Amino acid sequence: MHTSMPYTQQCSRCGRVVDPASADYIDWQAYGDGTTVCPGCLTPSDRQDGEAALLTEGENDAILRDLDPDNDTR
Repeated sequence: MHTSMPYTQQCSRCGRVVDPASADYIDWQAYGDGTTVCPGCLTPSDRQDGEAALLTEGENDAILRDLDPDNDTR
């Protein structure tokens, strides 16, 4: 007896496989060229492409900005 594999999507970066009908697929990013990227591989620029950027600042962001030698905001 032959059973067919359900339709799955694979992360183009790490190879992780997910069923697009599952709740796990909600956080994946799909691109027009057919590639998909899992949440673990998404970069900040990936997240800004299709979604509004999160504009809150983490507690360490101000410290890191102050330590940045290229920061000329002062």
